[in-house]
Amino acid sequence: MSLPDGDEMKVVAVVVAAEATARESDNLEVNLRRELDARRLAHKTCEDADYVERAAAGRKTAPRWGPSFLERRRAQLDAAKPRPGDLTGRGT
Repeated sequence: MSLPDGDEMKVVAVVVAAEATARESDNLEVNLRRELDARRLAHKTCEDADYVERAAAGRKTAPRWGPSFLERRRAQLDAAKPRPGDLTGRGT
């Protein structure tokens, strides 16, 4: 919508726009820093989510090179259990 040159609303609109531009330019560095930080955080969040997804997929498809720590520890504990005929170490 275009206002005629002599219209008071056009003058008011120009003044409001000038004030908004002045306020924005006063805080330009801070506003740009905030915007860059927000974009950097959003990019890092997406990048981290992608890494987690790829790592999980890799764990599913990667060959296993032997038993896991829990499997090895379970085997150690089973081997250390008393067997029938073992001496308990108590004098009877």
